Amino acid sequence: MIHIVSGICTDSNQLEKGNLFVCLRGAHADGHDYLDDAAARGACAAVIAADYAGSIPDGLCTVRALHTRAAVAYLLDAWYGKPSEKMRFVGITGTNGKTSVAWLLYGLLKYAQIPCALIGTVRCEGPAGIFPLDASGCANMTTPDPEQLYPMLAKLAEQGTQIVVMEVTSHALVQERCAPLNFSLGIYNNLTRDH
Repeated sequence: MIHIVSGICTDSNQLEKGNLFVCLRGAHADGHDYLDDAAARGACAAVIAADYAGSIPDGLCTVRALHTRAAVAYLLDAWYGKPSEKMRFVGITGTNGKTSVAWLLYGLLKYAQIPCALIGTVRCEGPAGIFPLDASGCANMTTPDPEQLYPMLAKLAEQGTQIVVMEVTSHALVQERCAPLNFSLGIYNNLTRDH
């Protein structure tokens, strides 16, 4: 049987019929525990961890991945037309100072009239303006989850963005949110006791 994928989802509560369900393990929940729910809601298939040994609902096609978090980032990048290949990226990481450095670099690029974008703690914006990510119109996290990041990158590419300046947290790196991105420049500020 051929299944047409209608979207990619990591939250079974948000899953729509025909979605590909990607099981992510987190600090408080394991996506594999929701395979039955995903199947009942009409998931066309699921991406599961290579080491998953639990039961799989009858009729649910599965694909095993060594790193499901990296897999979802690559899948979403592909789903949105590979914006990772259409722009250059500058990643800023470290315990302190990411926002300051990102804003300084973004301001310099804008002053030089280079079509650029900023993704960070205070806000996310590109050539066409600010991306509201939460009710207050601000970013809800420093480095957005892949479900927010890759559609945003696709819109930035459509707007003619050449360079994306991003704050990249250690948490985002561990969760492989930026796995498909090849950073042209990486800026590492510092390392303090927090990390």
